Amino acid sequence: ENGDRMSSNPNLLFDGRSFAIFDHELTFMKDLLGRRPPWEPGSLQGGARLHVLFAGLAGRSYDWSRLEGAWEAISDSWLDSCRAALPGDWQLSQRVADEALAYLKELRDNVRPALAEVARVLS
Repeated sequence: ENGDRMSSNPNLLFDGRSFAIFDHELTFMKDLLGRRPPWEPGSLQGGARLHVLFAGLAGRSYDWSRLEGAWEAISDSWLDSCRAALPGDWQLSQRVADEALAYLKELRDNVRPALAEVARVLS
């Protein structure tokens, strides 16, 4: 859900075996004009084909059960511990952290329809 993660600006490192993503500033910005939650049908349709990983992932079938289980295993207390572990300097921006954690909780609670939307877009 990071709209600027395109081929021209991938914001990821890949060594042929694994990858690391970075530069997440757009991931948790709920207030972008026209942005809808990824669990809403049709929400990922617009820019999905521009995403840096789309071409490599599209047209295949995936078993999402491991990813779904990992999301469902995220507890409120674990997210609270993440909040508490933020550096002191970041505590000044509590609203941003609170909104990001609320979004993660909402995604966790809607992970099945979100993955269904991802599967639909990739099919």
